[in-house]
Amino acid sequence: MEKVLHIYPLKGVNNLKFGCKQEDVRKILGEPDEIERLEEDDDLTSLIWQYWDLGLTIFFDEMDNSIFASAEIEDPDALIFGVKIFELNEKEAIELFKTNGYTELDIEDHDWGERRVSFDDAMIDLYYENGRLNCVNLSSDITNQNITPLILPN
Repeated sequence: MEKVLHIYPLKGVNNLKFGCKQEDVRKILGEPDEIERLEEDDDLTSLIWQYWDLGLTIFFDEMDNSIFASAEIEDPDALIFGVKIFELNEKEAIELFKTNGYTELDIEDHDWGERRVSFDDAMIDLYYENGRLNCVNLSSDITNQNITPLILPN
């Protein structure tokens, strides 16, 4: 995989596309540095693959055939829309997203000190601490794509 991480809203990271299987990720990135299983209260289970040197965490949705469902990026050189996102302050990042057509903005200050800036139409969350971006979370609603509706007879 290319050293620089390119973030593509609703699509993935570099040539890793949301919806791909674990074996596809393994072919591209190799073995993860660490694997963890996250079980949530409502029987949702995610498998987490950490790639420390890349500043990349891959989340697989085990409820949906263990597909690549989301990513967390902490690499300071990561690019989105051709710009190093970690070098932008919050106002500049918001402007960058708006310029690229993403305008569904939501901002929340958390009790633990982080500020979340979300672009719901891009399914991306930017997490700031002390005014500096420390993490980008991105995902896609892959479970609702390419679904053939079920038609039941009357």
